[in-house]
Amino acid sequence: MDKSEAGQLIVQAYEAWDAEDWPTAAGLFERVLAHYPDTSKSPVWWYDAALAHKFLRNWGEGVRAGARGRRPGSAG
Repeated sequence: MDKSEAGQLIVQAYEAWDAEDWPTAAGLFERVLAHYPDTSKSPVWWYDAALAHKFLRNWGEGVRAGARGRRPGSAG
């Protein structure tokens, strides 16, 4: 995935976020994060993915994403 595609997916993730479409938002954040887990913006995306999972009451995934965002440079 190139940076342009990643940027488009992040825009779509925030559009889904604004529509409270939590499954789509979480999925799009995580799709980008699979390719860009440790950029300067990644902690924000990990956090937002974690919140989307929280809103879905998907606690395990929320904790995993939140923890991943706090530990840059480590594999999920």
